Amino acid sequence: MILRGAILSKADLSEAILSEADLSRADLSEAILRGANLTGAILRGANLSDANLTGAILERVLLEEADLSRVDLSEANLSGKILERAILVGTILRGADLSKAILSKANLSGANLREAILSGTDLNGAILNEIDLSEVDLKEAILRGTDLRGADLSGKDLSGAILSKAKLNGAILSKAKLSKAKLSGANLREANLSGANLSGANLSRTNLIGANLSVTSLSGANLSRTNLIGALLIGADLQGAYLQGANLEGADLQRADLQRTDLQRANLQGANLQEAILEGAILRGANLQVANLRGTNLEGANLRGAILRGADLQGANLSQADLTDCQVTREQLAQAASLEGAKLPFEVKTSLASEDTPTEQAPPPKQVDKVT
Repeated sequence: MILRGAILSKADLSEAILSEADLSRADLSEAILRGANLTGAILRGANLSDANLTGAILERVLLEEADLSRVDLSEANLSGKILERAILVGTILRGADLSKAILSKANLSGANLREAILSGTDLNGAILNEIDLSEVDLKEAILRGTDLRGADLSGKDLSGAILSKAKLNGAILSKAKLSKAKLSGANLREANLSGANLSGANLSRTNLIGANLSVTSLSGANLSRTNLIGALLIGADLQGAYLQGANLEGADLQRADLQRTDLQRANLQGANLQEAILEGAILRGANLQVANLRGTNLEGANLRGAILRGADLQGANLSQADLTDCQVTREQLAQAASLEGAKLPFEVKTSLASEDTPTEQAPPPKQVDKVT
């Protein structure tokens, strides 16, 4: 049955047999399709906005580019369905099964997805901003480039999810499970990730400006060249994380655990590292100008060539640290709690030796008795 482009707006098609029908680009807005059999129907680009699809059979239906705005699809079985570029604005998908469905570049703004199943669903480039996804199953979902601005994903299990280049500005991801997730190039500006598990995640070149990462687990995570300006990382676990070239200017890292963390060439200017643990950390060439390092544990840290001008080292532990070629003054180092076994810059080492170490007096010349 070919009904391509047909005008069926507000038509009563209850219980109609439309299996295998070609309804491409048809206008079915506000149509009554209650209990209709749409098995294998082609609804590509069709307008189904405000239509009644209660009890309709949607097996093998094609819904690419279809407009399903405000349609009630609660509990619908849309598993594996092709909804690429579909318009689902305000659509009710409560409890719907969308597992492994293709929703790439679909618009789901304002849709109700409570208790919906989206495991393994392709949501590449889809629009999901301002949606409550707290009760949605998103395991193994593909969210590359997806618009999730302001979305509530708190406590969600997104382990291993693909979120590279996703728009997550202002999103709520507190206590979310994101271990080994792929977030490279994602925009997480001012997102709330407090208490989240991001261990082993790829966050390289991610925008995390002003993000809240307090008490977040980032052990072994890749944060190279990531923008963390003004981010909150209070009490965060960054053990063994990679932060080469990362921008942490003005970031708050109080009491953060950065043991064995790679911070080579990182920008930590003005950062607050008070009482942070940087034991064995690599800070080679890092910029720590005017940083707060009061009570910081830098035992065994590699600070070769680091810039420490104006940094507060009051009570810092620099024992066994390598400060070779480091830009720091004698006055600053005098504030440290311990410098035991530390490799100091040559000029500082000389200064300390000349002013603090007693000079050994040469013994007087030995008198020789004259032989007469």
